[in-house]
Amino acid sequence: MISITWTVFLYLVPYVVSLAISIGVGLYARRRYDVVGSRAYSWVVLSQAAWTLGYIFELVVGSIEGKIFWDDVQFI
Repeated sequence: MISITWTVFLYLVPYVVSLAISIGVGLYARRRYDVVGSRAYSWVVLSQAAWTLGYIFELVVGSIEGKIFWDDVQFI
């Protein structure tokens, strides 16, 4: 079960902003395939975005089983 209060929401705002920036930078790097190293960098940035998304869900989920699941998802 997901339980979001105002204090939790305010705590998550920087992570959501970081997620949006990571996705934007990753997509920008993916469009620039002609630049040396852009493919590898896009994979790194998009992997960081996936980790941040998993961390957000880990913080939001209320049960210990859910937290363990999202913690495992972060480190695939």
